[in-house]
Amino acid sequence: MAQQARAQITRKFIIDGAARVFLDVGYAHTTMAQVAASAGVTKGALYFHFDSKQALARAVIDENLTATTAIGMRVLSGGYCALESLVRISAGVAELTENPLTRATVRLTMENSKLVFGEETPHEDWIKTCENLIHRAITEGSIRPDIDASVLAGFLVSAHTGVDTVTGMVPAREDVLQRLEEMWKMVLPGIVPPEKQAEFLTLPGVIRQAEADLQP
Repeated sequence: MAQQARAQITRKFIIDGAARVFLDVGYAHTTMAQVAASAGVTKGALYFHFDSKQALARAVIDENLTATTAIGMRVLSGGYCALESLVRISAGVAELTENPLTRATVRLTMENSKLVFGEETPHEDWIKTCENLIHRAITEGSIRPDIDASVLAGFLVSAHTGVDTVTGMVPAREDVLQRLEEMWKMVLPGIVPPEKQAEFLTLPGVIRQAEADLQP
């Protein structure tokens, strides 16, 4: 059991080290030797856990996806309406923006998504979750019934990825939340029914509270 625990710790060190290198120099310029040095492990230990740079990249993205999924589950267990859940999940994902793992994932996805994933992309699960929530929101009356849930889900994920990319260049945390609020202030008037706008156009105001609620 102790040996297994040590192996898991070493694997986590390697993933974190790989994320830092991928973020600094990109996929093409990353070497296994750089990852080993960044993680503080031997090449033997590195190759014991990961046999290729592609496997390392996939592990970095999968680790970030696990963290993102956990945020979604925490929000969905909170009993919020579907539209508020969408806004709160976006705030939770933004919470990860400062993490090198998330920033490395964004860079890897932009640079080499087909190389790492083939025809699949790491955004597909996120888009599906958004689409399901949009269908729920339409049923609840907070999103217009003529909205195409699939199109809106793809747009929201793309817009949020853009926010992540831009704010990843700016160290100030406040900038992340401000840009996310601005995104929702632009989107909501176009998707909320006129008779519901007084109720739901205030949702961007929950972003800062949502981030605080998601703190462990």
